[in-house]
Amino acid sequence: MAILLGVACLPALAEDPAHEPPKSALTKDITPDQVLTRIAFLASDDLDGRESGTEGGRRTEDWVAAEFRRFGLEPLSAAPDLRFTDVPMAGRPVPEKSWIEIVPRTGAAQRIGVELGASPFSFSKAGEATGAVAFAGFGITAPDQGYDDYAGLDVRGKVVLVLRHGPGERDAASPWHNPMGRIRELAFSAKAKRAADAGAVAILLVNDVNHNDEPLPVDAGGESSSIPVFAIRRATADLLLAAAGSTLSEAQAAIDADRKPHGFAIPDLTARVHAEVAGTSGRNVVFVRRGTDASLRDEAVLVCAHMDHVGRGFFGSVSNSTGQIHNGADDNASGTAALLEVAEAMAAGPGTKRTLIFAAWCGEEKGLVGSAHFADHPLWDLSKVAVCINMDMVGRYRDAAAKDSGLVVGGMPTALGTDEVVTRLAVAHKLKLTPSWEAWEQSDHFSFYRKNVPSLFLTTGLHLDYHRPSDDWWKVAAEPESRIAQMVADLTREIADALARPLFAKKPPRPVLGVRLADAEDGAGAKLLEVFPGLGANVAGLRVGDVVTSFGGQRIASASDLSARIQMSKEGDVVDVEFVRGTERQSVKVRVSGR
Repeated sequence: MAILLGVACLPALAEDPAHEPPKSALTKDITPDQVLTRIAFLASDDLDGRESGTEGGRRTEDWVAAEFRRFGLEPLSAAPDLRFTDVPMAGRPVPEKSWIEIVPRTGAAQRIGVELGASPFSFSKAGEATGAVAFAGFGITAPDQGYDDYAGLDVRGKVVLVLRHGPGERDAASPWHNPMGRIRELAFSAKAKRAADAGAVAILLVNDVNHNDEPLPVDAGGESSSIPVFAIRRATADLLLAAAGSTLSEAQAAIDADRKPHGFAIPDLTARVHAEVAGTSGRNVVFVRRGTDASLRDEAVLVCAHMDHVGRGFFGSVSNSTGQIHNGADDNASGTAALLEVAEAMAAGPGTKRTLIFAAWCGEEKGLVGSAHFADHPLWDLSKVAVCINMDMVGRYRDAAAKDSGLVVGGMPTALGTDEVVTRLAVAHKLKLTPSWEAWEQSDHFSFYRKNVPSLFLTTGLHLDYHRPSDDWWKVAAEPESRIAQMVADLTREIADALARPLFAKKPPRPVLGVRLADAEDGAGAKLLEVFPGLGANVAGLRVGDVVTSFGGQRIASASDLSARIQMSKEGDVVDVEFVRGTERQSVKVRVSGR
């Protein structure tokens, strides 16, 4: 597909992918039109949200590889097709070959398949398991809430029946009122892991009674489970619970009434499950331009971004829009476009002393899977990677207001010797620079930082379209992104040609409140999406859904604003925090934690 925005069409894939496409003239210039044209293609509906392991993901990988080859770069891969490295991922369920068999102590067994709504999840373990059955409530263990569905319930060797969502969801005072606020414990894969850790041999997940009895999104992503994981309908759950003289509505009502666990074993019943799951994989696209200096070419500068997004929102979406295409223009078509522009600009210019590695990762949205695979199975000696420069969400640059962060760069203290050049180049390209550790562990540079590689993380921060279908290409700030990409090209060249490479250092402890943030819907504060147990905000009594409006006497207008204020604090500081809970304004003293 080619998209016209007043500039030349994007190059098409070669008809024979084994051969590189014809080379058109390369340019060292990085322009807003070039950036936006790439983003518009990557964020088009034709690529269906670019989920790794899907057709849209593979078309994206093919196109990025074709572009790298068009630039004259050399593939770096041990695979038969040198353009790609396969990365194993959670598979695709095969419901027509999967089933659950309910076996009462007396009477005939009943087999339930896809025609009655039984299907394994994509992250399910394939194979069979058999055991007695237990109802484990919502399958939650939440120490900060004093809640544990598995406390006092022996599920070892059993098949557990578990409800979706959390207790008291309709009660505004419940910590599970906003499911996205505690997604780490409410995610399907998290519930499966908790059941396996408790000794269960399989888990059956069913929609709670606060929602329609609709099929669960079995394509939802998640960490591969060590046990079979099935979605079932309420009729099947009621069939299981009938052996204990209960129904799903009654079992949930008991928990919702006092928000305490009410699990129980189901007598005289055995369940046997058979899960068929077809394995899938994504593909990393990694190409190099060899260095020109005999003594330095074995060292490399790694420039990277992730290609993938969350597809149709069956996993990762932060809105109620499952099934809609999430185009991910900023996350991370913007980073992929910048990566390609940097690669083209470098290929069009003179060689560098050190080798340049350009990597487009798959599976970032599934847990940094692609970059972690490369870091664990490196195709280049990681001890000879001078620096990793990672671009993730660089398309929403903002610097008009004092609260705006401009270009956020994390990791300079891990790459000793880069602070001067980064600061100087930001000024040269008229970019407001904000050093920060925000979201440090949530993008691909972290796979290399954990291997002691000096790492830089460039981003323009979160916004209200994050992981929503509304993250579309026409909202990208293409002109400042073109300046960011040009800055990265200049930074890459300086580090690649420098006599000394950056030195690695561990990230210093940073001040944290222990929260995950988003801008408040009305633009008047920072909303708490998650409050982590044991850290400052949780200890002080802040909750998911609270909107912080003042921190240490300073007005807070956005998530980035609060993050910046936290970074200016020190571990142990006691800070006055004002916030809105519902319609009530409150204040509390919070001791800043360190991590």
